[in-house]
Amino acid sequence: MTSNRPGTKKTAAAPRGGTVGGANPRGDASGGAAPTTKQTARQERLARRNSSRDLGRASTAGGGGHRSILAITGLFAIVAIVAIGAAYLATRPTTPAANTGIILTPQVLTPATVPADGRTIGRPSAPVTLVVLEDFRCTYCYDFTMTTEPQLVADFVESGKLKIVYQDMLSIDKDGSTASRDAANAGLCANDEGKFWLMHDWLFVNQDRGGHELPSAFTQDRLIAIGRDAGLSDSKFVSCVQNGTHDGEVASEQRLVPAGVGGTPGFVINGKVFPVAKSFDEVSAAINAELAALAGASSSASIGPSPSAS
Repeated sequence: MTSNRPGTKKTAAAPRGGTVGGANPRGDASGGAAPTTKQTARQERLARRNSSRDLGRASTAGGGGHRSILAITGLFAIVAIVAIGAAYLATRPTTPAANTGIILTPQVLTPATVPADGRTIGRPSAPVTLVVLEDFRCTYCYDFTMTTEPQLVADFVESGKLKIVYQDMLSIDKDGSTASRDAANAGLCANDEGKFWLMHDWLFVNQDRGGHELPSAFTQDRLIAIGRDAGLSDSKFVSCVQNGTHDGEVASEQRLVPAGVGGTPGFVINGKVFPVAKSFDEVSAAINAELAALAGASSSASIGPSPSAS
């Protein structure tokens, strides 16, 4: 049967039993007689019906293929999510390093440019003193050290308004271990070499932050390994850690914890106990309030009493 596509000239129907120009109008090589008009009409209807049925099948198959593509795409997405999650769990720095022997390098360090004297950072003339009571095993203390403390240093310490004093408060050794005490001793061993704040940063990043605050993070052997990676590899540091040289000093500090400090991290601002804070905004607001009070008192003192009438 001839094509009826646009731009294609129709071939005239041949007389019954005849041909046009001796050619087969059906376009095949049979050379047989052309179909009758009735046969042609019937064949056209059959062809249209078959064509419609084939289109329907193709559409159904296409829909199934589309659904298959969606299913495969969804499967790949799930696999990708699982792979990303596995990679995160394998590499996240909060994985308890104590169980693998890995020593982590801190990404946040106390600036070496800030004046330091033992466990105090900041200018001696700073009008506000913030005493921070911490336990190296404490996860909340880790949060303070990694987020709030650097902001306090940048906003208040570097400008000379604040100095920060570190004090050990053993809040977790109540589990019967001595890991908090041993870590505090290691910090003081580093302090003997003028490197307390460096060791402070290395200890916090290597605590067990898996939510359990495990004592295995701060065995004596691991504390020595942490100190070695921090640059404290001499025999003096090693023997100080092994012998618990500063254990007595750490014990004495516990008797100096001010009343009202209920846990770590605890804060004392110019002698006033400040409730446990959860954010930089809370701590900085208290510091600003103290600075404002000091400024007001200084202003009042500079005015002095009114001269008496003569």
